[in-house]
Amino acid sequence: MKPIIKSIEINAPREKVWHVLWEDASYRDWCSLFSEGSYYDGTLALGEKVRFLGPNPVDGSVGWLLAEITEFVPNEVMVYSFLWMVNNGVDVTEGPGVDEWIGFKEQYHLTESDGVTTLAIDTVMADEYHEFMMEAWDKALVRVKELAE
Repeated sequence: MKPIIKSIEINAPREKVWHVLWEDASYRDWCSLFSEGSYYDGTLALGEKVRFLGPNPVDGSVGWLLAEITEFVPNEVMVYSFLWMVNNGVDVTEGPGVDEWIGFKEQYHLTESDGVTTLAIDTVMADEYHEFMMEAWDKALVRVKELAE
């Protein structure tokens, strides 16, 4: 696993940026830059378990990750920890392709100064997908900026 740490300055209040990040339609919009059809299912609140889902490009089955929200301050911070994979709608808690993800976190931090919000993300990615995800995060952050400004 390799880290991905990125940030972008957005000319909008952090409440607006937060809304763009987590409101269903805009979430689907910016996340489509990782995988078309991505969405989440669950309640965004401390301690809640949320499924981050999308279609498998090979067979169309629904899968991705189940995570627990470990830090949550609306308009400021969202951190979730990966618990297990979801494969074709079924939770997979161990085995190849799962074990290396368990416990890793994805973090979103928003700070605002003079009407400009800095959105910072911090996550990890498997070596074989790291380059793709670095580029996808660059595009996704620009899309969040476009949607918020």
